[in-house]
Amino acid sequence: MNVYIANDTSGFHAGSWAVIASLKHKLVSAGHRINCDNPTALAPDPKAIEACDAMVLNGEGALQEEALGWDE
Repeated sequence: MNVYIANDTSGFHAGSWAVIASLKHKLVSAGHRINCDNPTALAPDPKAIEACDAMVLNGEGALQEEALGWDE
């Protein structure tokens, strides 16, 4: 399955990086392909989402100021 990871907060701090690393590891270990990931916590890419079979939404850091852009 092609997976899109939304809200990559790995650039905020080590804890955020660990969350994304864990999500990616779990998905790949289960045989999924991470074809699309959102390299920043800013708004998702609708075309990239459409190209995937599933989307995983990382909720960690969603309330942080840097996570603005999801309401656009």
